Amino acid sequence: MRKNLNLTEMAALADVIGTIGVIVSLIFVVVGINKNTVQASAATTQNFFSAVREVELAVASDQSWSEIVVKGRKQTASLTDIEQFRYDGYVIAMIDLWDELYLRYQDELTDPLTLSLWEEWFQSWAMHNISPSTWDRIKWNYKHEINEKVEAAIELNKAN
Repeated sequence: MRKNLNLTEMAALADVIGTIGVIVSLIFVVVGINKNTVQASAATTQNFFSAVREVELAVASDQSWSEIVVKGRKQTASLTDIEQFRYDGYVIAMIDLWDELYLRYQDELTDPLTLSLWEEWFQSWAMHNISPSTWDRIKWNYKHEINEKVEAAIELNKAN
């Protein structure tokens, strides 16, 4: 048997239905935010990959710059002042990317896994490309945690 609802019961039912509607709406918002976060993280990863490749391709496509980078990496041949300036520019460009990655992580624009993978790559890169003397010349450009990261990579290189 059906019972007719009085005004108080209808108001209570409307509150329940309204609450359910708000909860469903919030679920859609959370799902949308999570989807956007995943997309933003993927875009950040792609942007860093593209930026690193852009620098590396610029070096690879210019024979004189390639020769300078090879000499700078080997640290066996002395570089002229101009070559040293160009090599330092290459190193600074790459450290700037590393620094930007770290800053994006601090701003919660990069997830911990992406940060970890890129940090491993940059640390390996720094071990092979930054000598103590190169770092002494350019470290004044950096003021925060990136200094510790680069110096740790240089120390790892010395240990090997």
